[in-house]
Amino acid sequence: MVDGAVGGEKVHLVHYPMRGGELFNLVAVFHSSRYEEGWDSYGDPAELHERFAKTCAPVRTLLEKIESWRMWVLCDRPPIRNWSRGRLTLLGDAAHPMLQYLAQGACMAIEDAVCLANKVEALRGDFAAAFQAYQEARYLRTGRVQIMARVYGEFYHASGVARELRNMMLGGRTPEQAFESMQWLYGEDEGPTGYGSALKGG
Repeated sequence: MVDGAVGGEKVHLVHYPMRGGELFNLVAVFHSSRYEEGWDSYGDPAELHERFAKTCAPVRTLLEKIESWRMWVLCDRPPIRNWSRGRLTLLGDAAHPMLQYLAQGACMAIEDAVCLANKVEALRGDFAAAFQAYQEARYLRTGRVQIMARVYGEFYHASGVARELRNMMLGGRTPEQAFESMQWLYGEDEGPTGYGSALKGG
């Protein structure tokens, strides 16, 4: 079995191998009526199987292999422009929390860190100025990722007309076209909001 992802109405499953294929991590996302604070709540297997009851047989087979699992609420925040105050700044999820649908939380934090280091070096230790330059270079890119993560979540979990539109828009795309559509995220855009500019200091 290889890694992959499947989505359906109000559900989404990601699976990938760990320890050279000895273990698989399964991440099941669904719309729940429960809410519990924190990151260490055990999930209810009955709810898991109820939410995925209408999915295909391979998905249900995977979920039957889960012995125990933890549950937490997904949260994000609309993009903001200012993450800094004087000689203090934020990066990563503290500055721009995002949903997981593009798998970019840690990636954006790494880009932030490189950009921040470059700005501090370029401005010779003037931290207040460096922090302002850093957030100016980053806020549009990270904001775009935050917003597009929400869009992907809506697409993955779509129902009704939205599902039909998704299938019509994406069903005929070739793998090459799919990769091209993500060029804004993974490509070397040298503009002020691009990945390349973040890694090279803008």
